[in-house]
Amino acid sequence: MAHAPADASLDACASATDHADPGACVAPGPAPDPFAAVDPLAALEHAAIIQTFDLGYENETLFIVMEYVEGAPLKSYIENNSLTDSQKLDILKQSCLALEYAHKDGVVHRDIKPANIMVRTKSDGSLNVKVIDFGIAKLVDTKEEVTLTNTGDLFGTPAYMSPEQCMGEVSDNRTDIYALGCIAHELFTGASPYPSLSTLAVLNAHVNEDIP
Repeated sequence: MAHAPADASLDACASATDHADPGACVAPGPAPDPFAAVDPLAALEHAAIIQTFDLGYENETLFIVMEYVEGAPLKSYIENNSLTDSQKLDILKQSCLALEYAHKDGVVHRDIKPANIMVRTKSDGSLNVKVIDFGIAKLVDTKEEVTLTNTGDLFGTPAYMSPEQCMGEVSDNRTDIYALGCIAHELFTGASPYPSLSTLAVLNAHVNEDIP
């Protein structure tokens, strides 16, 4: 649920509240602290990453308060705007810088897709990109990986999932890079790498087919 803020103290920012089932934070064995997975997201401060303002737990609901992002998801934006190759490269560059920053902080997004890349046109005509929805993000380089999804589950969006995701294996920074490569393919060709296939066929193609 997203809404503009009533509190003027947030200035130009707005807040969004993501509600997550607390059970989704529970993995087999000792239950991880959900805040251990969310706290690093609040520390991500980058021009191309949605900002997290607060998090909490109330009425058995885990909530995250985030920046309200203006603009449109990448897929909608490119459908309604004629982009030059230079603009497409700019979108990819800003997305790369955002992921590089997150990866250096030990956070892997794991669901990079056009719907999670917001784009808006600024007053000077330049483009502003925001990577959003770190809801299934994973912490890396820790002795015990803490996730916001059940261990062993398949997660992500099939058209942009890396081979290791498709096989339910451990994912790392390369998962996000692969997904962004799929987005680059779509930006410049107009189609995802394996279009018009069933979900299972797409998962198999990522693992076994040649890269288009």
